[in-house]
Amino acid sequence: MKAIDQAMKKSLTIPTALILGAMVSAARADIDYIERSENDWVATSRLQGDFTSVAPSVNMPARIFTANASGGVEGRDLPGLSVAFRSAAGHYIDLAARKNGGAGNNDLYAVNSEGSVVWLCYSDGWQEVPLVVGDYAAVTEAVRGDFAVALRRDGGIDEIAWSDGWKARPAGDLEQPLVDITTQDGRYFAVSTEGDLYEVSTSSEGILDGTRKLLDGNFIAVAANTSGPAELWLADSKGGLLVASEKDGVWCTVRAVEGPTIYRNLHADIHHNDGQLWAVGGGANASGASSEAGPVGIGSRRELFLDNFLVDRLVGGAQRVFHQPVPREVVLRFDQPWEGNTCGEGVIFKDGALYRMYYRAQNGPHPPRFTCYAESPDGIQWKRPSLGLFEFKGSKDNNIVHQPTGFHDGNLIVFRDENPDATPDALYKAVAPRVGPGNWSSADKDLAIWKSPDGIHWTMVQEKGVLLNDGNFDSQNLVFWDPNIKAYRAYYRTSAQAFDNMNNWQRQIKTATWPDFPNSTPGKLLTYTSTPSAQFYTNVIRPYHRAPHIYLGMPGMYEDRGTSDEPFPPALEFLPDVELRRKQVKEWGRAGFMSDAQLMWSRDGERFELSPKTFMPPGPERPGSWTYSDNVFWHLVETASVLEGAAPELALYRMEFYYVGPVQLRRYTLRLDGFASIQAPTSGGELVTRPLTFKGSRLSMNFASSAFGSLRVEIQ
Repeated sequence: MKAIDQAMKKSLTIPTALILGAMVSAARADIDYIERSENDWVATSRLQGDFTSVAPSVNMPARIFTANASGGVEGRDLPGLSVAFRSAAGHYIDLAARKNGGAGNNDLYAVNSEGSVVWLCYSDGWQEVPLVVGDYAAVTEAVRGDFAVALRRDGGIDEIAWSDGWKARPAGDLEQPLVDITTQDGRYFAVSTEGDLYEVSTSSEGILDGTRKLLDGNFIAVAANTSGPAELWLADSKGGLLVASEKDGVWCTVRAVEGPTIYRNLHADIHHNDGQLWAVGGGANASGASSEAGPVGIGSRRELFLDNFLVDRLVGGAQRVFHQPVPREVVLRFDQPWEGNTCGEGVIFKDGALYRMYYRAQNGPHPPRFTCYAESPDGIQWKRPSLGLFEFKGSKDNNIVHQPTGFHDGNLIVFRDENPDATPDALYKAVAPRVGPGNWSSADKDLAIWKSPDGIHWTMVQEKGVLLNDGNFDSQNLVFWDPNIKAYRAYYRTSAQAFDNMNNWQRQIKTATWPDFPNSTPGKLLTYTSTPSAQFYTNVIRPYHRAPHIYLGMPGMYEDRGTSDEPFPPALEFLPDVELRRKQVKEWGRAGFMSDAQLMWSRDGERFELSPKTFMPPGPERPGSWTYSDNVFWHLVETASVLEGAAPELALYRMEFYYVGPVQLRRYTLRLDGFASIQAPTSGGELVTRPLTFKGSRLSMNFASSAFGSLRVEIQ
């Protein structure tokens, strides 16, 4: 941690600029339409929301496309801009109309959140065609020919063209890194990282290979008037818009739209001939700070850069990057006689100096299911204590702490009760599903409550009736003391109408609160800022211990590639363990089902935002991989770094070889708070926060740099 010390009052309002080396997204970005009214330009707000880009349709004058920060692209029709169709896939930071090559009504070039250039089209369903994987920030159509020109985040420029496949052709060495580009009358114009306007020149072979400065300024975006006067629109980093034009070889500007709005993405209205413009921008004052709802109060909390809660804008090469955990060693193999190939639904938490683990022990798809206990001094070396509590095949030499009784399942999901009023005999609590006759197909399902003074010896508190028939309860059901609402909160699986609103049902997550434990309020479905791309099974949601006002989850994403007509699709032939997958068709009726893990977060525990890419993909193909229910254990803990003397790391534990077996548990690590970060290339970048207030006289920042890099902080 690096500290920024200032002589400050106990509470101070500031916007801060973190200079990571001078566009990507804003805390809130609406869409305005700029058009002439008599002799003046007028900006009219047309859509309110959180948009990243806008582009007109080529062949449909009454349609525009909008990209949402939460994901997806919408086709909207004038005059009211109602949604004609919606894409549920992808996060895009820049859109560009594809006019050449006989394109269809809904063709676009786009840069996605991972920096790749793609082709979007809509024809009997939304399609995304990958063109070039890279690290791009902006894209435009070439002045001639059916190809695109894209700006790399390192400041370079590539032509994306077809030559036995879509390929990137480097367009020479440019003297000045660029952040936005447009075309007009066969010429390329671009804005540099320093905020100046350049023309990008081409060689006799048509290769972009040089730049010529036209105007000094503080510009952050550019668009060409493609159907009216030979003018350029320029967005001012301090707010408002300017119009640039050339006379006798000299370029000059006039201010067309005053601030405070800062526009970050511009596209000309190609269907009108008077220079009209579509623009994405967020409210800001002349200093560049957000004017919405006053300053953000963070008190003495730690904040993460998962979302735009603190971010007003990112400038230059700055971008948000989501990180994936690093696989480490296998810490436990579930190979004891009472364990097997369907162990799972585990919990790991640190309790004083001891790490505790609880997990379901099971072999095969059917009961019996036991709850077992293991412990560790460091989160890496684990042992099963011989507890002598329950007999298994004539011996009590095992680590079983709970077994099925009657209609009560043997799988306890344990938590250390952090309620300050918890009694000594109930410092540990747990829930376990209760199912009536017919096992999981029974209509009579609810939760039973258990308590323990030591986490080993358990007593039932309430036999039935908790959340009666409010969920499926056939996976990990979580309960914990929530310090944010001063009550107990539960998360559990249910079935509900599919996210795409079609006439089918799928796995989803509910939450319920228990102000008077264990008497709960009815549960409600979680909602999301973007449409999930998969069904969710387990959820492992909990307040992040280093920033407990933020709820973090890593739900198991359920995917089934098979169908009733084709339970074993040909693609599965290329995955490991083909014969075992064929066996699953007979035993489970499914072979194409597999799991992944998503990262999601919330500030109220009910509405969640999803990371734009998978958090924990299956990884390289190897025996036992790419299977079903390789889910994450509940809780994040801290363990020692693999580098001696370095700060601790976040540790999370994920199952492997489910139903291949025996299951094993692997530790993964992230740097502290390292779910996402704001990064910049060597050419630099800048992050400007919203105005904020905090308590105390010291601000701290978690950052890392190369020997070449630097970080400067400006307080405005």
